[in-house]
Amino acid sequence: MVSHRVTPLASLEYDLSSPQVLLALCYPSGEGCSEKASRLSRIGVEKVLSFGRSELPLAGIRVLGKGHSSVVLAALLEERVVAVKVRRADSKRRSLFREGELLQLTSRAGAAPRPLYWDDEIVIMEAVLGPELRELMEEGLESWAIAEALWAARALDVTNVEHLEINRPWRSVMFSGAHRGAKALIVDYESSSEGCSNVPSLIGGLLPRMGVAVGEDLRELLRRYKAECSLRAFREVEKFIAYLTEQRRFSGSEA
Repeated sequence: MVSHRVTPLASLEYDLSSPQVLLALCYPSGEGCSEKASRLSRIGVEKVLSFGRSELPLAGIRVLGKGHSSVVLAALLEERVVAVKVRRADSKRRSLFREGELLQLTSRAGAAPRPLYWDDEIVIMEAVLGPELRELMEEGLESWAIAEALWAARALDVTNVEHLEINRPWRSVMFSGAHRGAKALIVDYESSSEGCSNVPSLIGGLLPRMGVAVGEDLRELLRRYKAECSLRAFREVEKFIAYLTEQRRFSGSEA
């Protein structure tokens, strides 16, 4: 059983004042822990859950994510599971405020989880507890998941926010579930710019990992899409990707 099928309801719960949570909030230096815990308490966070794909060294608590600039914890806010992104003590980023603003913009388009609170040190957002794209790829990526990822990238392009890590989509694209009908969302807006390149970048990163070549016909469609950023151009790309996916399935290369 893969990790995304584990329910957070079965996870360990920790008080904000517990050593595990304090170490996680100020990872890795051990400074500023109590202030962040107090801030979360004032916002309404009740508990932190030991839940996620990674275990945080020293703290001994599982987390939803751990990067160079932040740690993402699962927590309870008014009895609801949320994701709490905390700036690492050794982060080169000065603030998470801009990411909160981008989440607000992109979530309105349906491309990202909705932020519930943000400041320089903390972003609280809706939790996406389903699988990463990487996990679905390991199990055999189905056509519905590819289509959902494309639509999430299209929604992001509509906002004119260019996600600079989406060419490595296996971790930045997550799903609300591992079944047809689950929604794809794009996370981690630490590196962003302006433009209409999310759909081409997603495809350019995804297809080679699937063993599918990006031929000249598709390149031309992607150039046209990037220039127009229109729904019509996107539909042409979507149709071509669906064709490639179907060809791959019938060729026997899909697990």
